[in-house]
Amino acid sequence: MCIRDSLNDPSCVEGAFETPVLPFLPIAHAALAVGIASGALADLAAIANGGRRQILATSDQRDSPVFQNELGRAGAGLEAAKSMLEVKSASLWDRALKGSLDDKADFVEALQASAWIHQTCTEFVDRCYELAGSAALTSSLERRMRDIRVAGQHMFVGERYYAMAGARYLGFPAVNPLSGQ
Repeated sequence: MCIRDSLNDPSCVEGAFETPVLPFLPIAHAALAVGIASGALADLAAIANGGRRQILATSDQRDSPVFQNELGRAGAGLEAAKSMLEVKSASLWDRALKGSLDDKADFVEALQASAWIHQTCTEFVDRCYELAGSAALTSSLERRMRDIRVAGQHMFVGERYYAMAGARYLGFPAVNPLSGQ
C-alpha cells in the first residue's frame, strides 16, 4: 500500500503516471476560471439575444455594431485564455507520460499560466458585466462576477508567481513556493 506524505511525492500509481501531482493543480484551477468566463459569455449572449434595448438606443443590443465590436474584442481574451489552458495542460500531460515532469519548474510554469488565465478571465467577466448594463443586476452575471473574484483569491492565483517565472527566464533554479526550496 502506497501512502503519500505530501503533494510533492510521486504518485502511488506505477508507470507513466508515477509523477508529482502539484504541477497539475494550478492548471485545474485555471480551468475553473475559463468555465466561469465561458458562462459569462453565455449569459451576456442570452441577454443580448433576448431583445434587450438600452434606454435611448436606436437598435436592440445584439444588432449594435459597437456592442458586437466590444464583445468581439473581449472574446479574443477569453479565446487566448482557453488556448493557454489547452497548451499548458497538453504540455504537462505529455511530460508526465514521458516521465520527464519537473515538479519545481513545471509547477512554476503552471502557476504563471494560472495567474495569467485568471487575470484574463476576470477582465472578460468584468467586461461582460459592463456590456450587459443594468440587465446584469438581475442575471446570473452577478453570480459569475462574484465567483471569478472568489476564484482569484486562491493560492494558485496571484501576480507573485510572475516573479518566479521571470527568475526562471533569467536562469535561476526553480523554487517550490510551498516549501521555499
